[in-house]
Amino acid sequence: MCEYCERMNGFGPKRNLLTPELIACAQVIENALPGTPAPADAWTIVSGAASGSVEWTYLDRITKSLDAAAERLASEKHR
Repeated sequence: MCEYCERMNGFGPKRNLLTPELIACAQVIENALPGTPAPADAWTIVSGAASGSVEWTYLDRITKSLDAAAERLASEKHR
């Protein structure tokens, strides 16, 4: 990180909001979608456990699945 960024108030490493619970729920949702499921390495990259690029069609599926999983888990916590 550059010196300027280190001095910025409130700047710091972002907390990874992709919890194992959220990822597991999203993978179940994604597998139920029509079409070819995203490969495991795409999930690894999106989760931040590895670096690399993800094909757009897989990234789109994963993102939609993560959104749906977040909504599902939030609604379960409010019951």
